[in-house]
Amino acid sequence: YDFGRLAFEYAYRYQVPGFILTDGYIGQLREKYRMPESIRPRPQADSRRLRSSIYVRESVLTAHNWKLFRRFERMRRDASLQQLAIHEYETEAKGVPADILILSYGIFSRVGFGVVERARREGLSVGQASLKLLSPFPEEQLRMLARRHKALYVLEGSCGQLHEKVREAVGQVPLVGLTAYPGGDLPCEAEVVENLRRFCEQLSPEYLGWKTEALALEDKVRRLQGRIAPNRGAAYEQIPLDEATYPYEIQGNRKARHPRSNPIMTDVPFSYCAGCGETTAVASIGKVLARLPQFDKVLYSPVGCSIFLYDYFKEEFVRNVQVPHGRSSAAASASKRVEPDKLHISVQGDGDALDIGFSELIHTMERGENITIVLFNNGTYGMTGGQVSSSTPLGEYSATTQQGRDPKRHGSPLDLAQFIAQPGVGYFRRALLGSQEEIQAFENALANALYHQMAGHGVSIVEVFTACPGRQKPSQAFVEAMAQKGVKAKGKVSASLQYSARVLPPGADALNVQRGTDVDDPYGELEKIHREGETAGRERGIPVEERYTRGLEILSRRYGLQRATEHPPASLPDLRVYLGGLGGQGVQSLAEALVKALSAVYANFTNSPWYEPEVTKALTTSSLTFTNREQVNPILQPGEVDLVVAMKKRIVEERLQMIRPEGLLVYDCEEGKLPEEEAAYRLVQVAASSTARKTIGDLRCANAVLFGVLAQLLEGVDLEVAREIVRQSFPAPQINLQALEAGIALMESTTPVG
Repeated sequence: YDFGRLAFEYAYRYQVPGFILTDGYIGQLREKYRMPESIRPRPQADSRRLRSSIYVRESVLTAHNWKLFRRFERMRRDASLQQLAIHEYETEAKGVPADILILSYGIFSRVGFGVVERARREGLSVGQASLKLLSPFPEEQLRMLARRHKALYVLEGSCGQLHEKVREAVGQVPLVGLTAYPGGDLPCEAEVVENLRRFCEQLSPEYLGWKTEALALEDKVRRLQGRIAPNRGAAYEQIPLDEATYPYEIQGNRKARHPRSNPIMTDVPFSYCAGCGETTAVASIGKVLARLPQFDKVLYSPVGCSIFLYDYFKEEFVRNVQVPHGRSSAAASASKRVEPDKLHISVQGDGDALDIGFSELIHTMERGENITIVLFNNGTYGMTGGQVSSSTPLGEYSATTQQGRDPKRHGSPLDLAQFIAQPGVGYFRRALLGSQEEIQAFENALANALYHQMAGHGVSIVEVFTACPGRQKPSQAFVEAMAQKGVKAKGKVSASLQYSARVLPPGADALNVQRGTDVDDPYGELEKIHREGETAGRERGIPVEERYTRGLEILSRRYGLQRATEHPPASLPDLRVYLGGLGGQGVQSLAEALVKALSAVYANFTNSPWYEPEVTKALTTSSLTFTNREQVNPILQPGEVDLVVAMKKRIVEERLQMIRPEGLLVYDCEEGKLPEEEAAYRLVQVAASSTARKTIGDLRCANAVLFGVLAQLLEGVDLEVAREIVRQSFPAPQINLQALEAGIALMESTTPVG
């Protein structure tokens, strides 16, 4: 939870992506965390700036990369990030640094807490530094720790990658030990402590003398290295850190001028190939948008021929967001939800929408997102070399179908019209661009699509069939037919005329596939929607503060959030509980009920569930630790568990080694009782499943019966709290309440053995 907030905080501060790296154990782990009562929204950034990470002009790309490098260097020097980077635990005692410092991360840091405590009990001077930041990697802090402690020891969940990274940071001194597990099992505390004991034997006075000499020499070399100025070229500081790269990118292209009468478009010449239909289409998009000055407009341009849309529209009239290949409809959907009063238009090619981004497109339609998609379908990857795409016609040449598209080798073309018959698609039209009538029809379809977007009818799509004269070749039959008429048809431009018709899916009426209705005056209807929004208070999305408050209310109803001061913890010893049974028995529900029941008397808990792959009728367990300490290893150690609850005999047979001497085993004796005279632990045998089946009439209530048994056994569980947990958290609460009471009564008549 904390990392999620921090990732957004630093991503916003430095305008870089934030990544949270975790592992399966942490992903499954449940524990207490503290949520603030309220949040403060960040100031909104300049909405007119281009969102882009794609700069293809070489000189600008160099300067942009150096700007990103300098921004990263600023991050490296950020004092708050440095403070976050490493969390120290028991690194000194009475002011004396620990001899060995464990370096770890993720679930291995949790294991490390237990290792440190066990090692210190056995007389080893060991502490731990948990790494919280991978990038920028805390190299300087690690070098300081290497000087403070005699040796380092890496405890990692991989094959030695962190060990290599640490060694790279600190140099060849000091010694760096290693315990590495590549996923799957986790190391036992005792195993790691034994390895640490052997490692300590190498920390001789002779080694410490070598270390002091080597570090002194390293300091001299670093000071010398610091005098050598690197050569980074003239572009190193060309773009100030707080400025966008966008103005520098467009300067080179806006030197040439192509005057246009459209007030919202620039004078930059189109960069499309001669004969390309997108030249006409982009001009038509500008014409339609110019007639809607009352709306803010956002164009989304992914990788492909539409990527340079920002060159053609003035930023004061049309915002442009560049997105990764295929992600345009997803980005537009997210922005529309936040800014529903704006026109959001995704301009995509067939490779982008029907290949790389087809999943995003399908789910955008399934959800009925109120955005408009203009899809240029030319049946090829025009920008990247003319490869075959999902809509390339059968028999058609491409860079990857040199002999024509063969359905047996390359599959058959995809027809988008086959996917639009669902409620989430409010409007669908197809268009050609070969004549003035067809261009006018496209513009009218686009205006209607924007009307359906603002009317809230779902996705509106205009699929434009065009050609790629730079990539597509004419067929031999076409060349010969033109030759008979005295026309040379070996050029690619003339071939595009035939292709626009061939790319259409088979069927005489393919162009007329439609969904949704056209209105007579879409511009007038859009003006009405705008006026109604201005009068009634245009929908602008839910404010951040309100979204957060709503989220807290939902979590409180679902999970019963508690304020930290509501239930001051009692001074109880740590309690370690291991639950096990088969999928479908409600093991995890029982674990959650215990967590809620004991949260009133323990400051912290961890719940680590585990499942066999089959889940149903396969083994499922839950490892619970209740503590009043801040740090604890959530992975239960063999022979140290206080309470084992076995809902199947298989748990007793396979996991009994978990219980400590004098620990307690609660066993649902549905499969027969265990011999009591041989028990080296305390034993409670209860007929939970039998009671659920015979008394309650539903075997599924066996976990509620066991909850009643445990509520009687465990110190600190309030029975009224247990009843309220069943009412709020269990399905069919009335039946499960009866099961809970049956379990309470069952335990009252049962005496632990041993």
